[in-house]
Parts: sequence; C-alpha cells; structure tokens
Amino acid sequence: MSTVKTYSVDSGDATNLTLKTNGTTAVTVDSSQNVGIGTSSPTSIAGYQSLTVNGSTSGLISVKYNGTDGGYIYTDSTSFNFDSKAATPNVVFKTNGAERMRIDSSGNLGLGVTPSAWDNRVAFQNGSACFASSSANRSVAEISANSYLSSTGIFRYLYSSANATLYQQATGQHVWFTAGSGTAGNAITFTQAMTLDASGNLLVGTASVINSSNAIGQFLNVNGGRPGIAIGNSVGSSATNAIIFINSNGTVGSIQTSASATSYVTSSDYRLKEDIAPMTGALAKVAALKPVTYKWKVDGSDGEGFIAHELAEVVPQCVTGEKDAVDAEGNPVYQGIDTSFLVATLTAAIQEQQAIIEQLKADVAALKVKV
Repeated sequence: MSTVKTYSVDSGDATNLTLKTNGTTAVTVDSSQNVGIGTSSPTSIAGYQSLTVNGSTSGLISVKYNGTDGGYIYTDSTSFNFDSKAATPNVVFKTNGAERMRIDSSGNLGLGVTPSAWDNRVAFQNGSACFASSSANRSVAEISANSYLSSTGIFRYLYSSANATLYQQATGQHVWFTAGSGTAGNAITFTQAMTLDASGNLLVGTASVINSSNAIGQFLNVNGGRPGIAIGNSVGSSATNAIIFINSNGTVGSIQTSASATSYVTSSDYRLKEDIAPMTGALAKVAALKPVTYKWKVDGSDGEGFIAHELAEVVPQCVTGEKDAVDAEGNPVYQGIDTSFLVATLTAAIQEQQAIIEQLKADVAALKVKV
C-alpha cells in the first residue's frame, strides 16, 4: 500500500510566499491565498481567491493535450481572447458536464444545438438566426422561428435590409424583407406577388390599390385569375361561418357555408328591434318600382334590375351612396343596391294583393248567388 506524502512550504507569518527564477519573482502567493504569475500583487476580488497572470505576449494561459497546443487564454490592449488551437478548433461551454454552447471552427455559434456550417450563423435549439453574414443573400441579419422543417423542406426567415421590398429565393425557401431601422413609409413585399403597403393595404397580384378612389382605411386588393378570393371550410357538412362582419355593436352579419350551400346572413333577431309593426302600402310601393333592362358600358353585356337613385325614391334601404356623388378629386363614387331588402316589400305586396283577390272572389260568389 503506497503512502501519500505531503510537502509544505510555509512563510510562517502574514507575508507573501514567492518563487523566483534567476533572481526575478515568478509566482507570488499572498496572505489571502491569491496567486500571481508575472506579478507580485495578485488581484483580490471580493474576498475570493484569484489567479492573476500578467505578461506582455500572447498565450498567457496555454493548455496542451498530449503535448499539442490546445489553445490560449490571453488579453491585449483591446480585447480578452479565447483562442482554440486544436486540430478541430471548437470552443465548447458546459454546465454539469452537458454542452450548452459551442463555437465551431467556421465561426458558427450554437446554443443548445451543434450549428451547421452556413454563413456564420447563430443556431438555437428551436430555431436559427444569422448575423453579419458574408453571403450576398444574407447580408445583414436573419432570424427564424425554425431553421429547417424536415417534414416539409421549408425554411422560414426574417431578413432586415436597407431596402424595403427585396426578395430572395434560395434552396426552395421564400423570404421577405422589411425596411431597415429608422426607415419609415416603406412597403413590405412578399415574393413580388403580395405587398403590404405603408398605408396598411394588403395587395395580392397587384403592386398598387386597384381603386384608389375607394381606398378609405385599410383594404384587401386581389387582382388575378378566378377565383379572386377562395375561403375554405374543412369541418364537413355543419354550417360554419366563413366570414363574420363586426362593428362597434358586435357581430352584424356573416357568410356561412355548409356541405353544399352558402348563406348570406344579416342580423335580424327580435331582441335587436323595437316599434315592430305590420308593413302597409307595400302594393303601392311595388307599383312605383321601375324595373328596367340595360347594357353595361364596360363590355356591352346585358343586364336587368333597377337604377339605384330611382330605387332609392321607393325603398331607400336598398341603396347605398348618393346620386352623382364624387370624391375629393372629382372621381365618381358610384351607388349600389342590395335587392334583398325588397323581399319584405314584395312579400307584403303579395299579401295585400292576395287579400284583394280573396275579396273579389267573395264578391263574385255573392253575385252568383243573386243570379
């Protein structure tokens, strides 16, 4: 059984213990157990024992593995340096034996994951980011919620660029650029097919608002083939709201879809109404209506219906806008109609007409009896 021997060097009092070479102090251990190499005054930090290394060349702390340089820790006039000199010079940080961060030999930084060698990027365990890239396609900054989705082969990135509407496509991913820091009033363009402009208008298939005279507030403009807008319902045969319409009073209508039909719904609950009374004079209103046929100026196609301002004189609820209205630039603001508001008038007119018919039938029957 071997015996472990301990050799001690004791200064014997509260003075420093020094080791010298060629008459020059090389190592100092002060009375607080701080160690200095190349200095006789090691730094004392908040009562903790410390190691102070002072030198004028690199490699202040040199680490070797099997006689081969592993790396240096040193400082100079401008920076504090960790320099890995291993054959594969990765720098790894661990806690409790588990790797937490790595800088690989290409300068990629991984947090919780080993980074891939791609344009000096920062890789996170649940995503990725690229900063100060040398690549022309990633010249400023890149952040993604997930670097690569193996199930779909899709990359998702957010780029920052001095240009507001640049688009890049590489290895299948679609990317979009936003205005650089401090730049206002720029648009965001997606694949040159969709644009969110500085006024909040979302433009699909067009780079400008289709009808600027009507662009009051934020608009969705779709310009392309058929259908212009497709709204899906994947819940089966049950009626489901595809679109709901809301104002400050709450939901005021919706467009619903079922397995085979579409319903256009407007609010009509009795709890929303008061002063409810039977409609009268409907037959007279119907008699005042002026249905017409016409041709559309834009293409010469045939049409039939009503002229908006004429219909407004009889059933104003059916008509929006004012006759001969123009905007601030003198462009026409056209009237529109919703003939669904005629249903109640037509129903009441039929009822009035049926009452007249029933009365005439009774009168005819009475005359037959007298004859």
